[in-house]
Amino acid sequence: MRLQRVMDRSQLHSLLANTTGQHVLTNVSFNNGPPETIRLNATSGDCSFWRCTGKRDTFSVGEPPFQFHYPSLCFSFGQLGQWQKNFAVVHDAIGDFSLGSIPAVDARNKQILCGLQNRTFEIDHIDKLLHELDFDTALYQSYSLKENSLNLSDGGLELLESFANAVSNYGQIPELRSFSKDRENRRRGDLGPHGQRFREWFSQNSLTLNDNGIIEYIDDELKPLHLSGREFRWNQNEGDLRLVSVDLLCEYGGHPVWCEVKMDGDSWTSSAVLQILFYGSMICSGNQQRRIRRRFYDRFEQTRPMLGVIVEKRDNQDFQSDFESSLQFARHQKTQSALGPYFDGMIFIVIQSDADGWAVKRSEVVPW
Repeated sequence: MRLQRVMDRSQLHSLLANTTGQHVLTNVSFNNGPPETIRLNATSGDCSFWRCTGKRDTFSVGEPPFQFHYPSLCFSFGQLGQWQKNFAVVHDAIGDFSLGSIPAVDARNKQILCGLQNRTFEIDHIDKLLHELDFDTALYQSYSLKENSLNLSDGGLELLESFANAVSNYGQIPELRSFSKDRENRRRGDLGPHGQRFREWFSQNSLTLNDNGIIEYIDDELKPLHLSGREFRWNQNEGDLRLVSVDLLCEYGGHPVWCEVKMDGDSWTSSAVLQILFYGSMICSGNQQRRIRRRFYDRFEQTRPMLGVIVEKRDNQDFQSDFESSLQFARHQKTQSALGPYFDGMIFIVIQSDADGWAVKRSEVVPW
């Protein structure tokens, strides 16, 4: 668990015996009054606390003047800052303020401490959820194999079942706040030098599809499960899921389109389909669609997403067959039934470089 839970005086004594500094303690009451959240300053001697009224008092570690109610959570200001940075529910309670920069007698404490108190049970639930949730899904395991191509005619149903199971897991994650922590240090080499040139070109241009629709660049290398702070890392068999990122976020017909890009020399279309389904399983829940609305509030007419695959043209018959197989998978009734509740469709685009940059050689929009 990332937060300390305090049930009685002895647990508080044990906790404060090993820590100093400013903390927040939720769900305590005074003289059998209603539960509230307080600021707590732990020292090697007597401790002090501030209530939302601005009143300050001191107490001996072994004899706190308040009662505990489940769940009484104690976390440092540093931990609170990480929760504020990661989760919309905590940011909504605190706003953009750093609690450590606000004097204990400041009137803003009342709003912040009351906001945290109202969200105590939700914070407790989030902490337990992230500790217990199985992030190492079958879809993630398939993604981690990085296969060049898939036999979707045989494996399509299994892929859809893996997607459904992944959504049931990742969809429980509360609304996150960010898609990326550090814009300067993104791993920009994943597409290779040729793909990087395409990405830079596309950020200044648009692609006209065969139906005369326009797909435009919005952003790139966004992390579906971005959580900052080492204490929010979980363990799975391969790597850290917080680091995976989607190649492109685009706009088509007012929709956000999450796109996987495969340039010549990279894997094929079916592999891109698997990858974008994996990313999509983390993005499609109502919680994360709210994150899209907050983050890109002025970029989309609606936030119900689409999925996209952009592949560079290759003169290879097996590659062409793989592309057609991927299209058939997207058009299948079972695929529409499984993915239609979460996405408005999937876009397939074949590009080829020319003197002016890149042109669309073929495109298919598959509605769901």
